[in-house]
Amino acid sequence: MSSANVIEVDEITAGIVVPDHGRFRFFASEQACRSLDGTLFRTVDQATRAVRCVLRARADALRGGRQCRSDPSGPPRKWRATSTMKLACASQSSLLKPGRA
Repeated sequence: MSSANVIEVDEITAGIVVPDHGRFRFFASEQACRSLDGTLFRTVDQATRAVRCVLRARADALRGGRQCRSDPSGPPRKWRATSTMKLACASQSSLLKPGRA
């Protein structure tokens, strides 16, 4: 029996991750996180960091910026589009593409 973990960031329920062959597959419940739907992550924490990055980028875009910051005092991270047109922080290079283990 598999158990799901709820991913919440700043009181937003972004989705869940479920175990999938030694990895964790993300299923989005928040529209802003649909770009991560189906993505496999190595850990639940990695999925949480990716969700946080997407939500911050969305907030930055609404304010006119286009960068993700993990730490407001740290340097900004640049965005890249993967081959599946999903957005991911360049520093999140260990993200796995959907369907790959």
